[in-house]
Amino acid sequence: PNIRVEQASTGADGLERAMSPDCAVVVLDMMLPDTDGLQFIEQLKVRRPNPPAIIAITGASETLVPDSMIEGPYRGLVSAIFRKPIDRAKLRQTVAFCLG
Repeated sequence: PNIRVEQASTGADGLERAMSPDCAVVVLDMMLPDTDGLQFIEQLKVRRPNPPAIIAITGASETLVPDSMIEGPYRGLVSAIFRKPIDRAKLRQTVAFCLG
């Protein structure tokens, strides 16, 4: 498929890019220089009624960033959680799945 990838180095820049109606998937590092991933998700949820699918990337343990965040308050927002180091092939598969 024809996919355009954009990169943001801060949460603020990422939020701005995620507001575009063309943005269908956000691959989100949970540790950003100006915010954390949970705050990013909360801000996106408020600012965009139908937010894009979110794939969370973290170096944190299951205790700090539980896989259960896919359920609960982030149900329908967080599609997958990847722990570092990332399996790139699986990430590509997950992005393709989120794109439908």
